[in-house]
Amino acid sequence: ENNNAQTIPITKYNYLSIHQIKNSSPSRLDGLNFEQETQILKQIILKLQQSAIKLQFSQIIIWTAGYIVHRFYREKSLLKYESGIIISASLFLASKLLDSNCRLRDVINIT
Repeated sequence: ENNNAQTIPITKYNYLSIHQIKNSSPSRLDGLNFEQETQILKQIILKLQQSAIKLQFSQIIIWTAGYIVHRFYREKSLLKYESGIIISASLFLASKLLDSNCRLRDVINIT
């Protein structure tokens, strides 16, 4: 085991406290402050919404994809993963979870 690695303590129900969110996210550990992280996430979700509208996805697919993005970036740093790939993957996964007949090629071309 690597005891030098920093971990984010998770509560019994896998919820983070506001202190953990503001001080211990992977992006924060990589040097972003809370305002920078929030601004970048807003831009990512806005791009996700714009892409989903072009694909004519329902609101539930958009919400599910947004949830997937937030869950991903809760575990991984915003600085280490290109947002376009995460947006494409989350939209495609959300569309498949909700039985949409969207093709991966369409998602990639739009995003």
